[in-house]
Amino acid sequence: MALKAAQTQVAGQTTRVVSLPLRPAHTSRRPVLVRAEEKKAEAPQAEAPKPEAPKPEAPQADAKTAPPPTPSTTSSSSDDEMSKKAEEFLANAQQKWDETPNSEKPAAIAIIIASVVAQVAIGASVDAVNKIPLLNLFLETIGFAVTSVYAYRYATDPAEREGVQASIDSFTKAVTGGKKV
Repeated sequence: MALKAAQTQVAGQTTRVVSLPLRPAHTSRRPVLVRAEEKKAEAPQAEAPKPEAPKPEAPQADAKTAPPPTPSTTSSSSDDEMSKKAEEFLANAQQKWDETPNSEKPAAIAIIIASVVAQVAIGASVDAVNKIPLLNLFLETIGFAVTSVYAYRYATDPAEREGVQASIDSFTKAVTGGKKV
């Protein structure tokens, strides 16, 4: 069975219409595939694009009728602020690196590399678990239930609240070195 193709030309553009003949019921229903060589042979030659007419230039606007500022000009202050914060962070990191003894620098580099590798591995495993249809929903339900039980227990029992407050305070003191935040 051959494909019947017709070409029509409307407003300078060539349109190709392809119609497929009806198949008998005993043949397969797979779509007809046309080889790339046949498509290239049947493809009409593309016409060269016509040059567009030049657009007239707009008159120059004076200072009183200047357009409102664009988002790129208004966001420059936030860009400056972000660059200042980035420079401060890098300066602080450089200072901390210089304060680190040379004997501890390889260990610090190893810890940083291990942290990055662990983050990538954790992200990949979480993505893999999220792709399992029922396991994802099951784990979310368990997490919600456990969080609800602990929140209810700590919110309703005064002794538990005091215990949580004491553990938070001791952790804060250990991290900050006893300084009040």
